[in-house]
Amino acid sequence: MLCDDLTAWIEAMKPQLPAEIYAAYSVVAEKINQAQRFVLNRDAVSTIHSISESSPKRFLQAIDVCRLPFPLIWVEFAFFDRVVWMTEARKRGVIIEDHVDASPPSRLGFIMEQKDKDGRLISVIPCWSHASQKSMSICHLELIIDTGQRIQSSPQQREGLLKHLNSVSAEKRRSHSWMHDPVELEAGFDLEARISNGIPQFMTKIWSSIPRESIEKLVDLSLYDLKCEWRFVLALLTVLNSRNVIEISAESDVTKLNKAREKKGVSPLMTHREIRLNMSKVQKRRLNSEQGSLHDLQAHLVRGHWKLKRSGLFWWNPFVRGSVGRPPMTTTIIR
Repeated sequence: MLCDDLTAWIEAMKPQLPAEIYAAYSVVAEKINQAQRFVLNRDAVSTIHSISESSPKRFLQAIDVCRLPFPLIWVEFAFFDRVVWMTEARKRGVIIEDHVDASPPSRLGFIMEQKDKDGRLISVIPCWSHASQKSMSICHLELIIDTGQRIQSSPQQREGLLKHLNSVSAEKRRSHSWMHDPVELEAGFDLEARISNGIPQFMTKIWSSIPRESIEKLVDLSLYDLKCEWRFVLALLTVLNSRNVIEISAESDVTKLNKAREKKGVSPLMTHREIRLNMSKVQKRRLNSEQGSLHDLQAHLVRGHWKLKRSGLFWWNPFVRGSVGRPPMTTTIIR
């Protein structure tokens, strides 16, 4: 698991890391040790990515009721599971933007920590491993998400978002139909106001020690890492707060493994719980969607969407309704 490898790597790198970096990374290791730890299986990763394609309005509807389930959690998954989704998504016309200096990791994880008493202000720090390079990375910036009361976007934020939208190519505009919807644009402004980034307090000494000529490139890479993950993190938050999408396994039992590792003088493994897709309910919804007169309808894709009920937040998976012909392809830009 990445949590085990990362904490072991931090300790092993103590003689080689500058004091300010080791001190900050030690805080990361401590947070991982103290966190409630979860691992996403492949089906859960795929579903979260599907949810991450939601429009701003759908995201706002869902995150209004989202809280971090524990004060401090660690969530990780195999990056190959994202690649599986990306391969399928490209067949649907999804365009995925890359960064020239960013290479795919082997595992990806997030430290998610509440910054208020209600768990509505959430800090997210991505971490990842590159097995081929035998290296670990920790983002030196944090994503900050406010799922509490709606925040009025500032004129600067609105101007920044409009400037970004105006710079988007015609191809991307066609793929993002919400860009042409005034209601969705207002939702985009509200969503933008809830998401920000900053420097974690325990990493301020790292940034102050970086030579001025290197800061711009490092900030660019760190911001790219956060921009790549904000949709996935928002979707993950909604899934963690849903009533029908996932099931969580019992905590893993590593007692025997750790006894053997202790005899070898190797650090013990951490326990974790697996987050799995609740397949039975998803399959039942799809089965129900194909019954009755729907067989006489032109096949079309029904987008996944949230339904907020008195009993909680529920996700309706995307599915094909009707059986006449083939559903049209859709295009989405992921970045």
